[in-house]
Amino acid sequence: MPIVYKNLGAFDLDRAPGSSMTDAERDRYRELFGRVTLVEVTGGIDFAALVGVVEDLLSGATVS
Repeated sequence: MPIVYKNLGAFDLDRAPGSSMTDAERDRYRELFGRVTLVEVTGGIDFAALVGVVEDLLSGATVS
């Protein structure tokens, strides 16, 4: 999560400077990212195959 988490820094008036993420914030990120499908695509460039993967994802099919 540290890769995607970004607070407002100096503009976050409700947070002490330098404070870490709270448990409540972690829970919100966990709930949000729990709804995201992650797909790793490796190998050479094959746009036709990638189109098929995206079509499967959008249709709700299981991608293997």
